[in-house]
Amino acid sequence: MTYTPAHQNQLQMTSFTFGLKAALLTPAGVFVVCCLLAPPLLETIDSTIIPTALDVLALYTALPVLGWFSVAIAVIWYTFVGCGTPVVVNLSSWEVWIASWYLINGFFFNSMMDVFAGQFQCWSGMTDFYNALEPRYAKVGTYDGVTVQLTSWQELLIQTPCGLLLFYGYWQQKAWRYPLEIIFNCWSVAGVWYFYLSEPILGFPHVHSPFDVNGVFVSQNAWTFETIWKFWIGFVIFPGLWTIVGVLLAYRSLSLIAQHVENSESHCNDELEAIAMQEVAEEAEELADMLEGEEEEEEEEEEEEEVTKSKTSFSRNKKTRSKSKGRSANTTKKNSKIVQRRSHAKTNT
Repeated sequence: MTYTPAHQNQLQMTSFTFGLKAALLTPAGVFVVCCLLAPPLLETIDSTIIPTALDVLALYTALPVLGWFSVAIAVIWYTFVGCGTPVVVNLSSWEVWIASWYLINGFFFNSMMDVFAGQFQCWSGMTDFYNALEPRYAKVGTYDGVTVQLTSWQELLIQTPCGLLLFYGYWQQKAWRYPLEIIFNCWSVAGVWYFYLSEPILGFPHVHSPFDVNGVFVSQNAWTFETIWKFWIGFVIFPGLWTIVGVLLAYRSLSLIAQHVENSESHCNDELEAIAMQEVAEEAEELADMLEGEEEEEEEEEEEEEVTKSKTSFSRNKKTRSKSKGRSANTTKKNSKIVQRRSHAKTNT
């Protein structure tokens, strides 16, 4: 079927719209919206969190926001339209959410948030809240901020491209998405491990917590608004979410890889068994043909022997008949002579 350019454009826009919905209208997309709404909400509750008043327009039009949302849109466009391979696979609801999770980590959490708002300190408005939540981001370039730098660079150089590729890989059903998922999630869990656990090991020298300098839990400070959003949400719930999701997705990918390998091995064994059976059948057929040929040769030899015997017997019979004829002729001659002699004797008498 030949489509007009207008029809092709309509199909492309339909595919792109479907991709946008599949990428952003998910739990991970709702999470992004909540994170973007958090700064004005927090300022409304406590205006002393950041040193200066929040500029909402600058918050949502900052260069990291515009740049990384453009990257996300480009990835969605390429996945559903630009790569030239139409998306014909209907993912399950869970797989749609998983693909969205990877995309949003790639263009939002592992790049726009942690790296540009955190390490690079270049997202107006959001950077101030990052520093309030995690003071180590304000100490990049010092020994206290080295953990931030290591984490941010691995997020930008490893997790960000992996997340974007995994979204494409899921919708295009690429086989490499499973090992790439393991890489992404192992780095995610490892980042949580050394970034966050370094604080309790050192006695929370930077992060606000309900523990005092001696490591004693102070109950009266445990449920204040500051402790709730800085410690329980920012230090416990968020890292726990990335840890749990990372472990589950890595285990899922490992299980699927093992399943594919087992199926492949089973298929190979079936093929080898079929080949072996075919070889046995061919050998049996060759053996049957060989035995049949030997039988035919034996029959031919027997026929030749019978013919030879027949020829020999015929030759003997022929010789015997010749001898008999010779004897009969001699006898006839003798009898003729005897008759002649008798006749001659009678004449003389």
